[in-house]
Amino acid sequence: MIALFLALFCAASLINAQDTTVVDKKVNESPSRGNYPPPPPPPPPSSYEIFEFVEEFPLFPGCGELEGSYEEKKECSDNQMRKYLMQKAGYPKKAIKAGMEGVVYMRFVIMPDGTVDRIECAKNTTGGDILVKAAREAVESMNSLEKRWTPGKLKGKAVPVRIMMPFTFKLR
Repeated sequence: MIALFLALFCAASLINAQDTTVVDKKVNESPSRGNYPPPPPPPPPSSYEIFEFVEEFPLFPGCGELEGSYEEKKECSDNQMRKYLMQKAGYPKKAIKAGMEGVVYMRFVIMPDGTVDRIECAKNTTGGDILVKAAREAVESMNSLEKRWTPGKLKGKAVPVRIMMPFTFKLR
């Protein structure tokens, strides 16, 4: 038993001595000799601030290049976005057969590069997911447009801007 204790004690002493040697070697190395690599760069931010109120709201593709005031461009953007999204969403046949009606509120972000991101359903009063899927696909399709959105601006800088769009589905 004593021999086993001595063997374990000696082995532990050797391991600690080896660890100390490595630590001592690292401590004694001089950073001025270039023995240490530079620290890694900080990771990119995992999130970004999304704005809901900005000086200039994003403009639907094509409306930002029009002649006229910002208000006229914004009116063009609102009208063209509604027209485009309702046309793309359509009224799915399954929803018509099921007699589904209501409003789907889609929330999405127009990024500084003009793409659409963070698409989500904020509220659904239709009683099912069929119309939510149609609305989501319509919003996602804006990323496949030939032209991009003109981004929203705050203090002259392009920033991510959240938009809420209601899709009203009513059977006639």
